[in-house]
Amino acid sequence: MCSDSLFGGCELNSGWVTTVAAPTTDTGKLIAYEQAATYKCESIKTEAECTKNSICEWFLGCSSSSTLLDPTWLRDKEFCSGSPIDKLVTCGINLKQSGCTGDCSWKTKAQITDATKNADVGGSDSNLPQTKAKLIDYLSKYMEWDQSYGDIDQYGGLCTPNWMWGQQLDDLANKAFKAEDFDSNIDEPAEEIEDDLIGTCAALTSYNERDGKCFDDNDTEADCNKMTGCAWDSFWDWCGAANPLYDTNDDYYKKFTAAQQKCSSLSSNCASAGTIAADVTKTDALTATKPTPTSGGSGGGGSGSGSPGAAGMASMSSLLMALGSALALVLAVL
Repeated sequence: MCSDSLFGGCELNSGWVTTVAAPTTDTGKLIAYEQAATYKCESIKTEAECTKNSICEWFLGCSSSSTLLDPTWLRDKEFCSGSPIDKLVTCGINLKQSGCTGDCSWKTKAQITDATKNADVGGSDSNLPQTKAKLIDYLSKYMEWDQSYGDIDQYGGLCTPNWMWGQQLDDLANKAFKAEDFDSNIDEPAEEIEDDLIGTCAALTSYNERDGKCFDDNDTEADCNKMTGCAWDSFWDWCGAANPLYDTNDDYYKKFTAAQQKCSSLSSNCASAGTIAADVTKTDALTATKPTPTSGGSGGGGSGSGSPGAAGMASMSSLLMALGSALALVLAVL
């Protein structure tokens, strides 16, 4: 039932979804779709067999495709229509230069590296060029880090919105620079201009309120999962707003998160949770049709890797907190 996690401890075997009744709800279908794809692809050992499946991709092994889930589903859930991040996502779903047209520009990995070379200069953000470089660095990683979509190393570049390379980016960098606290070495410019990047539509206001409440009121995974609209991030060990594509009151969701919690509660000896009769042949039925979620549930907002289904679809707030925590940890060690 539980497998060793790459980050230590135990995690639920993705084949679990083949051992329970097929879901009938939108939330259940989306969870099962992603988990079944993960289980099927990771069971494939050859590149030839891997690339035969549209839900899989080969890159140092077979895994579920980075295009499995559509980040545009999060429009008016994690970012507002017409916002700079919306335009970034609209461009970013094009993983090949041939599809990067219109208001989008293809940038090679070398070009991105050059544009962000000053982002990690030692010391605080004491100059505007460094703030601009850090902002471009954050934006260029948004699709891969925040949405688990694409891979600059695999595809050789990124499809970016034209606004990232013009006056609008300069204006945002300048605003962030003026707002930053230069007493800290872990400042993230995007944090200072979050509303400017994702917009201020009603859905995001509701999400921000819920995300803050989930984070402040729940110190344990058990407490987090009891609160409607919250989900535990097992990587960062905190509670955040649940992925907006899922209804946390859904029976399949509850059953899935209970299984996840059983595994994450184990620090070792994952086999002690028992065994399941996972069946890879059942994955075809669960992945035959790509879900098209039309609405979120009671969650309102995304969470990090602890939420079911769209594991990488993290909110901007959660990602910024994660980056800050990681940097603080590094600085504490130095």
